[in-house]
Amino acid sequence: NLGTSIQSLSWRGLCRGDHFDCLERFIKNEAGARRLRTLALDLIEWGRAKSGWYDHQKATLGGFPPCPDNFFATRILGIESDQKKVLFQSLETLLLVGVAFSPFGNEFGHSFNMMNLSTLQLRNCPSSLELLGALLEQGITPKLRSFELVIDWDCLHHYRDFEEEQTEVICRFLDSFKGLEDLFLLLTQPLEWYLIANRIVNHQSTLKRLVLHDRDRPK
Repeated sequence: NLGTSIQSLSWRGLCRGDHFDCLERFIKNEAGARRLRTLALDLIEWGRAKSGWYDHQKATLGGFPPCPDNFFATRILGIESDQKKVLFQSLETLLLVGVAFSPFGNEFGHSFNMMNLSTLQLRNCPSSLELLGALLEQGITPKLRSFELVIDWDCLHHYRDFEEEQTEVICRFLDSFKGLEDLFLLLTQPLEWYLIANRIVNHQSTLKRLVLHDRDRPK
């Protein structure tokens, strides 16, 4: 069975309702999800993905069915509040683009086995900082060797108190473990880069690649 034997899944342009139906079926086949070592899911942009999923629901079910706050968590992954179930038990490398985590930061951390990942890449995911905060609250030291965080200007509307929150959470996260070999940060002004740089020093003995992008907001 192909669904239970693959170890790497990459899906880019995941934004149509029938796409999500396929992914949901794969995840419900728990044997397939458990075997994955590498997973890349690119939703392009959260609002577009949510609209695509809901339009498909209306066309399939008729009328105006309930629209959950986070369809990806509750409908696709089957996450429930306070759930600690690990869906991807063998996962080592995770790339997520345009995925919203709120209000299930803790649950996402458990579902994707994030504290055992060697590579974590988060690109323009609404509530990325909430997810990192939830991982910190779990009190488990990450095993990451590679970490990428992208919060570009067109993703900023998902955040409140961005300047203070961005700097504080990123600093705490980088300070919570050692051993990074690869670090990529693309972050949008305003933020305190010097504070982040002081935490990067925590990984200086192992770091082999460092990329920092300082993005100004469009005028």
